[in-house]
Amino acid sequence: EYMTGGIVVVIGQTGRNFAAGMSGGVAYVLDEVGDFAERCNMAMVELEPVPEEDDLMEKLLHHGGDLDHK
Repeated sequence: EYMTGGIVVVIGQTGRNFAAGMSGGVAYVLDEVGDFAERCNMAMVELEPVPEEDDLMEKLLHHGGDLDHK
């Protein structure tokens, strides 16, 4: 893959060397097995867990966003 920006969501297992061509953007990867870090090329990316909804709402409040969610 080749990615310089944007957002991608992966809900299936990735192959080896994931993110080798990724110089920008965000990839959300569902890692049900727990071995994604072993298949990810860490040369240009860093892995972070997705924040819980409450943490996201707190961050939105801190940055002055719209909190009208249901």
